[in-house]
Amino acid sequence: MSIRAKKPIYELHSEKKIVYYPEIGYLNPHLWQGPKPASWVNKQLKTRHFPNLKLLALYFHHILLPTSHLLTPVSYPDKVLKRKILTHPGVKHLIERNIIISTSWKQVSGGREYIERYTQFLTNSQWGFDPLSDEDCLKGILNMNFYSRDVTKQSQYTGKEIQDTLRKRKTTLTTSLVGEKEYSFLMDLIKESSQRDDVPFAHEPFFYNLQLSDNFSKVTKKNIITITNEIYFKSGELGNPGVIVYQDSTGGMRESLPTGIPALLYSPKVFREFLSIFLSKDELYMLKSLPFCQISEIRSKSSWEPFLERYHRLLMRMTFEGGSELDTQADLGGIMKGKIDNIRGKNILNWVTGLLPLFTGNPITRSLIESFVEPLAIKVIQYSKEHSVQSFIHDLKKEIYKHRG
Repeated sequence: MSIRAKKPIYELHSEKKIVYYPEIGYLNPHLWQGPKPASWVNKQLKTRHFPNLKLLALYFHHILLPTSHLLTPVSYPDKVLKRKILTHPGVKHLIERNIIISTSWKQVSGGREYIERYTQFLTNSQWGFDPLSDEDCLKGILNMNFYSRDVTKQSQYTGKEIQDTLRKRKTTLTTSLVGEKEYSFLMDLIKESSQRDDVPFAHEPFFYNLQLSDNFSKVTKKNIITITNEIYFKSGELGNPGVIVYQDSTGGMRESLPTGIPALLYSPKVFREFLSIFLSKDELYMLKSLPFCQISEIRSKSSWEPFLERYHRLLMRMTFEGGSELDTQADLGGIMKGKIDNIRGKNILNWVTGLLPLFTGNPITRSLIESFVEPLAIKVIQYSKEHSVQSFIHDLKKEIYKHRG
């Protein structure tokens, strides 16, 4: 049982690829969208969280699940969801293999003290949350390897991100937010709430003081709170260099990571579409059905680590190099004349075309396809021929068919 939190998360990143997964966090908008039907929990597990965790485990070393998110259910269905995640044998397996990890404040000795202090914080707060307290769930959390994070630095980064975003949106929040007095009050309020060493951003006093204020209309207050929540929801990357935040839709606030790479490039959806270059629909379906233990079996293959490194390198090159240094005319001729695997070439073109809005934000036109999509497609084709990629795909298919058999 892990009760230590000695190694800082940023030191772990210097060696490994880490994704921050806030999808079960209490500020996730989909958790607040009205009453949940009886089928909601199982649907979330089968179509959202379990497929996401399996795919993320194939191209990240570690998946970071914040303990505060696990301890803070917003409703009874959400409590059931968290309980089922933490007690699921496959998730337990990922925890035992150090694939799913968590973090605690650097000021505490480890997981147990962190849980006690955070539960006390929730109990004393006015939020009305009923902390997760099932023994089996707490055991699941305590079995994780904990890494420390600098909450003071994270709080400062979060406050600055909120200030910068509200500054950019100052004129669009609503017409009532135009006076310098009101604006200064808001900036001071954010600064005060982000100078903490116990939570990344002090929501409760911030919201309380904002609601008491006569400086803003109800609409403006609602807009400010929405923006604050969206930023805090993805704040696990702020102040934690190298941790990549999960994002699965363009509706999110942080469309690009601090590195400049679009966050959506790291989404399971993009990775799944990338695998479709090599796998049939049936094989992709079988991959989704693989037990978690076979996912870790795939990770144990000698081909996995080189593939992971090359995949991340590809995303970076696609962002910063585009189609430079390629003999695009010759290679494109190969695609069009079928000299390169025609199906794979077509799949690659489709994949890159689908990513186009992430880079340009513009409608797809023929000129964009010629200047952007096709050169990138060639880069991906070159990548797909590399030994490290071919070896991994071979091992992946082997594991998929082993499960079917």
